[in-house]
Amino acid sequence: RDVALLKYDSAGKLVFSEMLGASESASGFALAVSNDGKVAVTGAVEGALSGTTERGGLDSFVSLFDAGGKELWTARRGATADDQVNAIAFAPDGSLVVAGKTSSALAGQIASGGADAYVRGYSASGLETFTRQFGTGGDDSATALALRDNGSGGIDIFTGGVENNRGVVRSFSYSSASGFGLGATRAVG
Repeated sequence: RDVALLKYDSAGKLVFSEMLGASESASGFALAVSNDGKVAVTGAVEGALSGTTERGGLDSFVSLFDAGGKELWTARRGATADDQVNAIAFAPDGSLVVAGKTSSALAGQIASGGADAYVRGYSASGLETFTRQFGTGGDDSATALALRDNGSGGIDIFTGGVENNRGVVRSFSYSSASGFGLGATRAVG
């Protein structure tokens, strides 16, 4: 199983098609399109994937393509157990933020128990800028994501998901000057 990215023009004519395949499987769970036409695809991959290092089980990935379909970069991150990206968004400066779930501790993070949610940032060139794993002792997953310019040179990040069978919305902030910051958490049901 591979991930296919197909772009069509307004008349339905195929403009380009790109494949992202792994030696075992690749699944695409979300995509985002920037104002200048770049396309980011994300999900989970298992097995060898060109230019990346396998971490264990399913690993999260992000691939960025230019408006013509040329792959600009692919980043693969993971833990010793399964993890995946469920949502992705472009920040106003062209950087990317993803949200997902992991079944073990991500590098530099602490597992809360069960599956945990996480949020991660990438620069426009594909460098990881921050990672924050969060959740409860139950099963947690971030499945929705929204970003906005905070007016102070950074972004506000909002995740939505299910944590221990409850809907939860969380807010965070990030700027290159101040780093990553925690905001509010609200249970919605």
